[in-house]
Amino acid sequence: MARTTAAQAETGRGSEPVPSTSETRGSVEDVVAGIGPRLASLRAGLGLSLQQMSAISAVSAASIHKIERGDMVPTITTLLKLAAVFKRPVSHLIGEEPEDEHDVWHTAHGLGEVIVRGSSDYGDVDVVLISGPPARFRARGTTIKLAVGASLEDAPARGGEALVHLLAGSVHAKIGSREFSLKRGDSLHFLSDHTATWTNAGRAAAELVRVSIG
Repeated sequence: MARTTAAQAETGRGSEPVPSTSETRGSVEDVVAGIGPRLASLRAGLGLSLQQMSAISAVSAASIHKIERGDMVPTITTLLKLAAVFKRPVSHLIGEEPEDEHDVWHTAHGLGEVIVRGSSDYGDVDVVLISGPPARFRARGTTIKLAVGASLEDAPARGGEALVHLLAGSVHAKIGSREFSLKRGDSLHFLSDHTATWTNAGRAAAELVRVSIG
C-alpha cells in the first residue's frame, strides 16, 4: 500500500514532483534575461529616449541602458518605478502577465499627456492625449477644453476619419465648407480630408472628446 507523509497530507499534493535546483535556476535566469528586451520594446513603443524615460521614472539613464542590455539586474524598487511609466504591473516587465492581442491601455484621470495648454492667439485651449501609444494602437483620442471665444483647428489627414463628441457647452464646428452648431451630447463623425475648426461661441467653457484614425 502506498503511504502518504504528513507534509503531503497537509498540502494535499500527494506525490507531486518538486522542481530541481537546476530547473529553478534556469527559469529565474530566463525571467531576468527577458526584462531588458521587454523594457526596450516598451520604451520604443512610447517613443521615449533614455533621458525622457529617466526623467519620468526617476531611474538614471545609465541604469536603464544597462538593464536593457542585460548588464544589470534591477531591484524590485527599480522595477516598480519602470513599470509605473507604462501603467503596468511589475509582472508585465518580467513576463508573467499573459499576453493578449487585444491589449488594454489605461489612462488614469489627470495623467494624460498634455499636448496644448494655455493661452494662444485663438484663446485658452487645453488638449490632452488619452489614448495609448501609436506603436500599439491605431486610434488617437484626446480631450479638448475650449474657453469662451477660443477655437482650435485640425489639419486635414487624408484617408483618416474622426469622431467628436461634445461633453459640455456648445461649439460651432466647420468641416471643410459645412458648418454645424453642436450642443452637449451631440457628435460628429467625418472623414478628415478637410480642415476641421472648433469654436466656442457659447457663454461657458466647452469640452469635447475626439477620436481619430489616420
